[in-house]
Amino acid sequence: MEALAQLLDFGVASRIAFSVLFVLLMLLFLYTFWYRLQIMFKTKGHKVRWDQPLRRVWLTLKFAVGQYRMPQELAAGLLHMAIFYGFLTVSLRTIMLTIVLITGDSQFHLWVLGTDNIVGQIYTLGKDVMTVAVAVAAVILIWRRLVTRPKRFEGAHNYEASAILLWIFLLMLSDFMVEASQVALETQLGGAANHWYMPFASMGAGAFGMAAESTLTWMWKTNVWVHITLVWLFLNYLPLGKHFHVITAIPNVFFQRLESYGALETKHNLEDEFEKEEPSIGVKDLEDVSWKEIFDVYTCTECGRCVPQCPAFDTDKPLSLRDVNLSMKAHLYEKGPFITGRKKNPDGSEPQYEGPQFTGDAISTETLWACNLCRDCEERCPVFIEQIPRIVQMRQYLVMMEGDMPNELNNLFKGFERNSNPWNIGFDKRGDWITDDVDVKVMAELSGAEQKEIEYLFYVGCMGSYDDRSIKITKALINILNAAGIKFAVLGPEESCCGETARRLGNEFLGQIMVQQLVETINQYQVKNIIATCPHCFNTLRNEYPDFGGEWSVYHAHEVVAELIAQKQIELKHPVKGSITYHDSCFLGRYNDLYQEPRDIIDAIEGLTLKEPELSKSTGYCCGAGGGRMWLEEGKEKVNYHRFGQLDSLGCDIIGASCPYCNTMLTDGSKGVDRDEDVAVKDLLELVVEAKDGPKKKPAAVDVPTEE
Repeated sequence: MEALAQLLDFGVASRIAFSVLFVLLMLLFLYTFWYRLQIMFKTKGHKVRWDQPLRRVWLTLKFAVGQYRMPQELAAGLLHMAIFYGFLTVSLRTIMLTIVLITGDSQFHLWVLGTDNIVGQIYTLGKDVMTVAVAVAAVILIWRRLVTRPKRFEGAHNYEASAILLWIFLLMLSDFMVEASQVALETQLGGAANHWYMPFASMGAGAFGMAAESTLTWMWKTNVWVHITLVWLFLNYLPLGKHFHVITAIPNVFFQRLESYGALETKHNLEDEFEKEEPSIGVKDLEDVSWKEIFDVYTCTECGRCVPQCPAFDTDKPLSLRDVNLSMKAHLYEKGPFITGRKKNPDGSEPQYEGPQFTGDAISTETLWACNLCRDCEERCPVFIEQIPRIVQMRQYLVMMEGDMPNELNNLFKGFERNSNPWNIGFDKRGDWITDDVDVKVMAELSGAEQKEIEYLFYVGCMGSYDDRSIKITKALINILNAAGIKFAVLGPEESCCGETARRLGNEFLGQIMVQQLVETINQYQVKNIIATCPHCFNTLRNEYPDFGGEWSVYHAHEVVAELIAQKQIELKHPVKGSITYHDSCFLGRYNDLYQEPRDIIDAIEGLTLKEPELSKSTGYCCGAGGGRMWLEEGKEKVNYHRFGQLDSLGCDIIGASCPYCNTMLTDGSKGVDRDEDVAVKDLLELVVEAKDGPKKKPAAVDVPTEE
């Protein structure tokens, strides 16, 4: 309408004033944003992840646009999704209003988004609904932040977050006022009183219907100014606060890690690095981290999803991955002017930074050693922040450059160095588990022709070779493979530790020596396939050994056994009666996505009834052994006790496991609360043997004569 256009004309002075303000705010934003990028560019230059572009686009659509991980916490997730989609929807209208203010054309619209066609009407309907939905969601989320305060919000910037949510509410309110006042004006000028595509704005217009034409015009112009100014001020605030993720989240999801999460970054030529005048191993300062790790910190939403089920945080250890991100960001902003060269002395020279060091100061050593590397934090993070690489790299610096590590690790590393096992038991004892009752071939004892016939090398590992409880699991797999007619062999006394624990505890130099030694041993033989019962050995052999010349196909025992059962190569004739719950190993599940095979084994055993724990599969709870924590002392509240309690609460007869570490930790947990007589912790391989051979017969009691 021409009359409406005349009423809503801002005038030349107003358009010029806003144009100047708009340019100034954009320049200020670009200046601040460029400063943040400068800090990234000054760190170590890891390659930008442009590989597999189509897969990256799909994952971005799924996780960033589709918000796939948000409904894991249903109520909060849906509220966040409402704000996300509402903000995207309203942003188109914001762009249009910006152009309206600059040009003075109150009827301007983008493409076919005008209300004179069905496409524009559908968009306007969606925007009208989403405006109200976002406003309501913002109010509820403010209440959650300031009043109900879930555990994961402890330590977060709740007042800042609440202020931003209030800002968002005002954005929605001002947009609603623009639309409602315009509909009211149209009605007074003879237009329709209600628009089907603007139900809420029409209701608002009804409330304003008695207002004077001049009042409605003032309301429209004022709220356009308020809405646009709030948006562009908000844009300038983003690089300064936690809501920087509004800009960085989508690209961070795009640049997520696509290679296996189970592989640590391999840094070769460590000997050459040690010979340098100033060697640099691991992460000491911010300059040592990658651009992606800085980008991760920018992207942290402080939502706290990484906190509640973190086994370290949950058992009162000094670790919160959100706080690690916050501490890193605070240190980054403190040191940023020195990194970028913006900090100058009066004579123009660049001063030396004399503040706290990143590793050990900004991030305490206690925090770094508390982590189980279980990846629960990464699995829950909606924006794919990578925590594990940073933790390991900082441990590398502490161990190899400072010698700063828990006392227990001194003996552990000595055991690895001298006898290639954590207990420092004689290397020559590694094959002692091979007794007369064990039907197994040893590689070194086979002829070349016999070695060629071997389908699998069974890598037994330290636990399976030395630990009495784990040796039973080793023998169970041997029983199954023999029953299925699988040709396999072991290294026996030649076997050595795979180095997984040493590497994750930060002793990369020792870990690589162990890796190279084992690669040389295995590559003497014509090995194509390796099977392991330990998920830690399995993970490192599969995902890390290719960097060192270990080109084999590596399988966890449960993968192979599940397939043998499916192909009827193993006959399970005996029911195993009882209820069972299954504990997912972190290194089998979250690191290698093997969730179904163990459950297939349970399903195949007649008589077993599976009860899934609340925390299972990708959200499973760590047993407490990962990341080398198996070998470190723990405080009063132990992770394995905590996990055992979760599983025991289901009232099952059996707790099933897939890992010697998990088996040990959960068994100790049962003993710690005097439940070991009531609940059996068993590897699934042991249950398969029981289903195949029947329960073991207890030896008959023998009467021993006594002297009168």
